[in-house]
Amino acid sequence: MNEITITLPPEVMDELTRRVTEAVARSVETLRVPDLLTTSQAAAYINCKRQRIYDLMSRGDLPAIREGGRILIRRGDLDALLREV
Repeated sequence: MNEITITLPPEVMDELTRRVTEAVARSVETLRVPDLLTTSQAAAYINCKRQRIYDLMSRGDLPAIREGGRILIRRGDLDALLREV
């Protein structure tokens, strides 16, 4: 293979570095899991069916927050549950 070398001025490298850093930060932010999850999100987070989440809640193994008609699960509670297994 032929090798290509490109020399860029330092100010261009600095701007390129800044833009790449911002793009990576935006990508990481979109991948973050929220602290409060719906039952569907919680099931996806621990790779199980939604019914399993309801079963864990009804047995008292997984605390839940009821907000109006929604049920929310703390991600930390799911992480703690997984550590116990």
